[in-house]
Amino acid sequence: MFAEATPVIGPNYIEPCKEYDPRPICNDPPPGDGGDDEPDNDNPGCTEHVTRGSAGGPTAGTQTYFDLLHLRLYDTGDGDGAAELQMFVRNDDDYAGECLNMEYKYRFDLVYRGGNYDTLIDGADGVKYFVPDVNQDGIDYKFNELPVFGTDLTYSQGFPLFDLTNRPGPWRFVFSDDDRDYKDFTHRREHEWGQDIWTYDMSNGTWSEIFTGFSTHRIKYGSSDDPIRESGVRRITKNNVEARTSFVAGLGDVVKARKNYSGPGGYFEIVFGLQAY
Repeated sequence: MFAEATPVIGPNYIEPCKEYDPRPICNDPPPGDGGDDEPDNDNPGCTEHVTRGSAGGPTAGTQTYFDLLHLRLYDTGDGDGAAELQMFVRNDDDYAGECLNMEYKYRFDLVYRGGNYDTLIDGADGVKYFVPDVNQDGIDYKFNELPVFGTDLTYSQGFPLFDLTNRPGPWRFVFSDDDRDYKDFTHRREHEWGQDIWTYDMSNGTWSEIFTGFSTHRIKYGSSDDPIRESGVRRITKNNVEARTSFVAGLGDVVKARKNYSGPGGYFEIVFGLQAY
């Protein structure tokens, strides 16, 4: 028996996505699988990486970076309490036409490689940092006290996500809790997939649900990755960040994006800052 049906675009599908470039930001080949014994897409071969100088410290006034300072999850996605947190980014604001890349840009997870476990990744400045292993909801993970690889220094400004001088944006991103059995972003039998994501708009400081498309690897068996439902941030530019900035005791001039809930976790919160290196 053969049944023909007209496809219906439901809440878990996105149509159309432009024919995607699986690595529109990083042009080097994918180096490994999430959660196993290989490093992931946390290498310095990306076009937006601009080296600020030696790992001993920033050079004066050369670039302005958008930094991650604090992160608190409301929900870890798959609910196992051991998130394999990854950040998917695009240098655009085209939610209607462009899917987020299937290869993630940053991961905040403990990875086994070279006989050791570590959380070492490159910032947008090309310097290697040991970042927090983000696993639990309801915990404030600090990114403004990061050890620098190859030195005895602790960098106190935040983890550099984007170089807003050489790649001014707008930028957008979403976090996802990875399925460690499959590399990059997967969703069973889907080539492009979408979900409503609560997204903080850096241009006006408001939250709204934005239908967000993902390019995915199709797999036959296994579970899918779980986007963090309130982790979207959009329209990241230097001017927008400066307009949202206010002074917070102990942190200085920062942008604090919080989404409150009535459940046990209480709220999702992410704190950003600008740094001129």
